[in-house]
Amino acid sequence: MNESLLLVLGGTGSIGRRVATTLSASGRSVRAASRHGPARFDWADPSTWAAAVAAVAAVALVEEGHVG
Repeated sequence: MNESLLLVLGGTGSIGRRVATTLSASGRSVRAASRHGPARFDWADPSTWAAAVAAVAAVALVEEGHVG
């Protein structure tokens, strides 16, 4: 496990992208994953789970939906 690698699920959406950018700007290594991004993670497709979470120290989940 990489002690500094963080996984942001939903990391290519509008909020998740901001979370990933903020973490990166603070010096953290970040993997931004989503259903359609370069790092794929899809709750409905278990075959995407292992690669997305490989070697991460922590996961941030950005839920789909409306803010407000």
